[in-house]
Amino acid sequence: MITEPRAQITDHFNAWEFRCRCNRCTGFKIARMLVVLLEAMRAGIGRLIPGAVFVVNSGYRCPDHNAAQGGAPRSLHLAGQAADISTPSKMDRAHFHRFAYSYWYLSKRGGLGLYDWGVHLDLGPVRLWDRRSVKAPLA
Repeated sequence: MITEPRAQITDHFNAWEFRCRCNRCTGFKIARMLVVLLEAMRAGIGRLIPGAVFVVNSGYRCPDHNAAQGGAPRSLHLAGQAADISTPSKMDRAHFHRFAYSYWYLSKRGGLGLYDWGVHLDLGPVRLWDRRSVKAPLA
């Protein structure tokens, strides 16, 4: 578990990107394995589309912020084991969903949720859910 919020933790991520966004707490924790998976994904997107980057919209959440965001009571965000990622710059949403699905399918790790705003990745049981308003093929 990474607990130092100012650390540069990979080539592409600073731990601060995973902090709670409530602006009231100083809560921070993120599972190292989640960062390893996201680093590989971010590097892959950069190789596919040079200059494309994605933003971690939500990593760790304190209980109050999780409730305010409509998060599940036992959300993996509470344990620093989940991240919500926006669709990268320079990449259309359908392409990003296909990329994230392919990466998730090959890694056989955790959960992948597809949304109009981007994707949710976590370290929970292997599962897939699709909440996009338009369901484009993933393969």
